[in-house]
Amino acid sequence: MTSKKKSIISLILNVIIIISTVYAISLFFTTTPDQGNMQVSGMEFLRFFTNLSNIFVSIASLVMIVFNIRSMRTGSDVFPKWAMLLKFTATISVSVTFITVVVFLGPMFMAMGQSYWVIFAGNCFFLHFTTPVIAIISILFFEKCETFEKKYAFLGLLPTFLYSIVYVTMVVFVGKDNGGWPDFYGFTFGGKMYFVPISLTAMYALTILLSLTEWKIIQKINAKHQISKK
Repeated sequence: MTSKKKSIISLILNVIIIISTVYAISLFFTTTPDQGNMQVSGMEFLRFFTNLSNIFVSIASLVMIVFNIRSMRTGSDVFPKWAMLLKFTATISVSVTFITVVVFLGPMFMAMGQSYWVIFAGNCFFLHFTTPVIAIISILFFEKCETFEKKYAFLGLLPTFLYSIVYVTMVVFVGKDNGGWPDFYGFTFGGKMYFVPISLTAMYALTILLSLTEWKIIQKINAKHQISKK
């Protein structure tokens, strides 16, 4: 595939990411909580990592669009390292969202007697599925930079780590009854606080695994791309 075609596809995917996220976020203000949408409305949506990660990847996609346009004008499909790292870190965030929802939250809802597919109700279809999947596809197959050392893969952990500090503070140390947050991600498994370190360890491990896996795939695809150009 030519550099120009890759840039065009990347541009289209980045635009879809932004539209998907903007539309999904708008539903928090135009629909009622009982229509899905994580059972919240208004600015309350900002407490969820899902929504923050979608906003983050949309900002990164907007940056990539600038370089998509430049790429189509110059014929180069190589993006600046800082832009690629921004998109990579944001993509890991929505990858964590996607895997957590599909593997953990879905079964958890089933155990509570609800449908597994409630994880895709309302705007959750866009936030839990559309945006994450498109972001992963775009960065793995249509966006590249010249060098992307392994050490940078660990940047993918940063958003999860920062959010976990806020989440644990609001859920465990402040508490729902004192103006904090309910444990909507189930880290305490029903109020069992000794599960928190286990949940955090599992979440960090998952994030690192996703970061290294996606980094490895990017490196292999980039290597093949370099070989095909020789």
